[in-house]
Amino acid sequence: MNKKEFLKKMDYYLLVINDEERYRFVGYYEEMIEDYLENGLSEEEAIEKIGDPKQITKKILEENEEMSFKITPNNSTLKIIFVIALFPIWGSLLLTFYVILGVVPLVILSSGLATAVIACVSILGCPFVMIHYNIPAGIMQLGVGIICIGITLLLYKTFIVIWAKILLLVKKTNRKVVMVLKGEKE
Repeated sequence: MNKKEFLKKMDYYLLVINDEERYRFVGYYEEMIEDYLENGLSEEEAIEKIGDPKQITKKILEENEEMSFKITPNNSTLKIIFVIALFPIWGSLLLTFYVILGVVPLVILSSGLATAVIACVSILGCPFVMIHYNIPAGIMQLGVGIICIGITLLLYKTFIVIWAKILLLVKKTNRKVVMVLKGEKE
């Protein structure tokens, strides 16, 4: 964990106290990290020496009972009701998003398969066309087969690239959905 992440977590855990006191504690630990950095430690070493921000803030809150706390209503029940009530809307939109993401690679894959079949039929059939009809028609059919091989390779390469990007997008989307449902901040 680096300095920025440490201070962000501390600030988050201390959200229950007034802003002035929260800034004072976060500033204190920021100065402490700076002192360790001046003494030659790396950010990670300084933070490791200070400790876990969750444990530190827990100790701060236990030791300073006279601090004035912010009174914030508990919205977790309201959030749960809101999420459940709107599930038909956001759930169907999310499902549509995943279906569209699944259809695009499927279309590319089936197009690649179709062009591969056309390429095989054209290349394997060109000698028969040369024998039964004429040589220029067979050569043209061979050319069509070779072009279809190129299109097939291009489609499969596109499929691999798009599939990798879709997997990454789905992973990010899933993470965002879980964070929203849990009520976490980024």
